[in-house]
Amino acid sequence: TPADADALSVGALRAVAPPPPLPTDALNGSSPGGDASGSDRSRMALLLKLLLLEKGQAKLAKTPDYTATAFMQERVRGTMGDEQVIQLKIRHEPFSVYMKWLVGDKGRELLYVKGQNEGNMLVHPGGWKARLVPALKLDPKGSLALRDARYPVTMIGLLNMVDEMVKLRKSDLKNHTQVQCTLVDDQEFNKRNCYGFVLVYADRKYSELYRKCIVYIDKELSVPTYVRNYEWPGKEQQELTGAKLDEATMIEYYTYSNVRLNQRMADIDFAKSNKNYQFRR
Repeated sequence: TPADADALSVGALRAVAPPPPLPTDALNGSSPGGDASGSDRSRMALLLKLLLLEKGQAKLAKTPDYTATAFMQERVRGTMGDEQVIQLKIRHEPFSVYMKWLVGDKGRELLYVKGQNEGNMLVHPGGWKARLVPALKLDPKGSLALRDARYPVTMIGLLNMVDEMVKLRKSDLKNHTQVQCTLVDDQEFNKRNCYGFVLVYADRKYSELYRKCIVYIDKELSVPTYVRNYEWPGKEQQELTGAKLDEATMIEYYTYSNVRLNQRMADIDFAKSNKNYQFRR
């Protein structure tokens, strides 16, 4: 726990603690294109994952809003960033986001509402800077906004993540002999029952970015609540294997916990005039 973490931050960190490790054989995956029965099991696991994601996609598309505690850690321009725990509010129409950092740049807040502020997001830093620096308007896709992030705020949230995963899994099914998908049932994350999936790709040409993906899908919500993605090794990592290779190539780590759907949020939840927020005029 970081030295500056308060009680709320510590509780949030406990909520996003990693689940027990998956079996070693599932983590490593067998070689894609192996025996026929293994290939059939892999394809069935891929198909189940896609069906679950599409179910969650349909549920989220009908959900006006939700709150959650998000954990994020990303490798940006070759450097692994710090762990971040964020209080998150999202409304789908119009797409609106409120974020407050509990761990990381503690106290930072971000607001984005599609169609407002000339398409910009409002953000102020945490810590002592929050008392001195007014809220800034930043282009969500600009270099300053993406200095420490892989994706713009316009792509954040469960529905955006599920939409992207559905596209990838449909592509995987077309090339199912080149990806090994392992289902590990009866997993648990944040005291909730989940399906565990491990995908391992045979070659970069079938997945330019990802070498391996570990995903837990909540059985009740049918949405991914735990995601770890690994990139292909560089020249200096070619000799690494197993856990050391994963440690060196992890590129994205996300979790969503304390997910509360249909919170009936109003415009004030996404306004800088909200008295509970610390935005300065």
